[in-house]
Amino acid sequence: MMRGKKIKIILFSILGLVVLRYAYKFSPYKIEFLGHYDKVWAHRVNSTDKLNSATTFFKGIELDLVYQKQTNSFDVNHPPAKSIDLTFTDYLSTLKPDEKPYLWLDIKNLNAENATSIHEKLTSIFSSLNYPFETILVETKHPEALAIFQQSGFMTSYYLPYEMYKKESQALKTDISTVKEFLATDTLVGISASYKDYEVLKNHFPKRTKYLWATGACTVCDYTEIRELLNDTTVKVVLSTFRSFKGNR
Repeated sequence: MMRGKKIKIILFSILGLVVLRYAYKFSPYKIEFLGHYDKVWAHRVNSTDKLNSATTFFKGIELDLVYQKQTNSFDVNHPPAKSIDLTFTDYLSTLKPDEKPYLWLDIKNLNAENATSIHEKLTSIFSSLNYPFETILVETKHPEALAIFQQSGFMTSYYLPYEMYKKESQALKTDISTVKEFLATDTLVGISASYKDYEVLKNHFPKRTKYLWATGACTVCDYTEIRELLNDTTVKVVLSTFRSFKGNR
């Protein structure tokens, strides 16, 4: 009798943990971000359903864009995922007239060659909506393309080499040297990277504005590190994984 009761308790405990884990996975609020939601934005909001859900909980959202030269338009998509043929104009049209969340635009193919065309198209779209440029972050792996956006009042960020924290000493030195060479010519551009690279950024770019993403299966596992970076005044935005029941692109 007692053994059966113990088994029930164990089973209910396991079920409770499963339910809590599932609820935590879909909750927009994470214990590791507690008290800092003024700088936490939703990551990869690449559908209108997810957009309309995310703006309920976050003051800012990040999305991925691919500029299409042939049509002079933007596809809301993160390659290699299959496009759902959602243009950026249609995406923004689902927002309420008085709803203007902060936007982090990860423009996948922005470079020096198409920067002028992309800038003209973005300024046209946002001007028509009376959308304040200073609430929009333009990000690229090609920082030489950012000057024109800075001059118009956009926030800008240099998407740094991937996972620097994993690299051997010489490879890391090469990356740091490349980044510093560009940043020496520009005092305004920010830098963006995974939260895993925070120690590298803190040590080599202590005063530079930082935009980070804290996404993945278990960010709470790095609770102490995340709390430290959230308390860093140079860290302006931290992206959080956001899952919507309506759509998770």
